Amino acid sequence: MEKRAILLIFLLLCLSYAFGDTFSGKAWVIDGDSLRVTLPDLTKREVRLFGIDAPEMSTKAGHLAKRSMIHLIAKDDRMVTCTQVDIDKYGRYVSICKNKNGDIARAMLKQGCAKVYTYFIKKAPAQLRKSYLKAELIANKHGCNSRK
Repeated sequence: MEKRAILLIFLLLCLSYAFGDTFSGKAWVIDGDSLRVTLPDLTKREVRLFGIDAPEMSTKAGHLAKRSMIHLIAKDDRMVTCTQVDIDKYGRYVSICKNKNGDIARAMLKQGCAKVYTYFIKKAPAQLRKSYLKAELIANKHGCNSRK
């Protein structure tokens, strides 16, 4: 009986961190860690990229991060597929978003245009968490400043 209870608790914990809805559409860059995705039915979703934090738009680094994000999105005609992880306090879909070139947040980390959002990355599966931390470690020393 005790083993069943432990297994049930384990499964419930796993499900509490399960990923949600997957949606695709054309992305419009808001800043270095946020997008607006237009779905095929023309509804729009505000998306906050899971696991990263980019500089604020009130800074030069924020503008550089946004420009880098625009470059990443434009490589694929702005089409993205996002998997919802959560909804933040602003009503944005906290999501892992990818295009044909891969995970967009991870690319921002590799370019030095964002940092791992350590508070929230703890909720990620170990493989994703390690991938993001590794991407941040190998980022160019000059970060976004070296990107055109």
